[in-house]
Amino acid sequence: SPPPVAEPAPPRPAPVPVPVATAPRRPEPAALPPADNPPRTGLWIVLGLLVVALLVAGFFLVQDSLFPDSPERTPVPDTIGMTEQQARTAIGQAGLTVREPVTLVNSDTVAAGDVIDQDPQGDDFVDPGSEITLTVSIGREEVEVPDVTGKSVKDAVARLQAAGFTTIRKTEDESDRPAREVLTQSPAGGEMVAKDTAITITYSDGPEKVPTLVGRDVDVATQLIEAAGFVADVRDGEETSVRADAGKVTDQAQAPDTTLPEGSVVTIFVTVYVEPTSPPTTEPPTTPPTTLPTDPTSPTVPTP
Repeated sequence: SPPPVAEPAPPRPAPVPVPVATAPRRPEPAALPPADNPPRTGLWIVLGLLVVALLVAGFFLVQDSLFPDSPERTPVPDTIGMTEQQARTAIGQAGLTVREPVTLVNSDTVAAGDVIDQDPQGDDFVDPGSEITLTVSIGREEVEVPDVTGKSVKDAVARLQAAGFTTIRKTEDESDRPAREVLTQSPAGGEMVAKDTAITITYSDGPEKVPTLVGRDVDVATQLIEAAGFVADVRDGEETSVRADAGKVTDQAQAPDTTLPEGSVVTIFVTVYVEPTSPPTTEPPTTPPTTLPTDPTSPTVPTP
């Protein structure tokens, strides 16, 4: 048999050519059409400069009418703490004026008549002749004192406190008016005073009563009568021969606790010491009689 025939080898693929990168080429500039007229750049520059020059010249021509020169500014004097008159003088000397009327306010810390505030403030600058507003203290707020005379102490204190007064002093005085009736007050009712003013009221201690005097020494009894507002009338009472009992009050014309007007007379009766009297005594004769009395019924006895 014929020998085997070898199969032909498969064909190899042809190599693919690799593209080689090349640098991009700058496009050629397109040719411009020829200009119909030559450029006018220089002309525009000249026109612009001319316009600027005209504007500058016009500004200098009209600036005086549009922007008049401002006057020289004046510093405002600081007047806080001055009296109103001192502040007016300082403001006038600075070429300024005070706005009328000034503002008046109460103040618990600034004395009446002193400047509390101002507008504009000190060291501000204003135009000459400007007005300055001043605020001046008129002192503490004042209220009217209510009239409490004739009232009881309790009612008087209540009315004063309702009016805003907190310092109320009370003193007692001798009077025939009802006890604790207000006799006087200071300041008087109707006065205008600051709220922190102290109010003093004086009230009656009431009609006086006669003290108990019987059994007391006359000096002590007299002092008690006068202390009660009465006048002592001392009269002689019972007599005593005991010296220690002399000068004691044995009776009083006005009973104890009797209410009397001030200055009334209170009469007391005081024991009076009297020296005791001794009974007469008969002493025997110092010498015997030379003769005896004659008795008609007796015989005569001769003398030895």
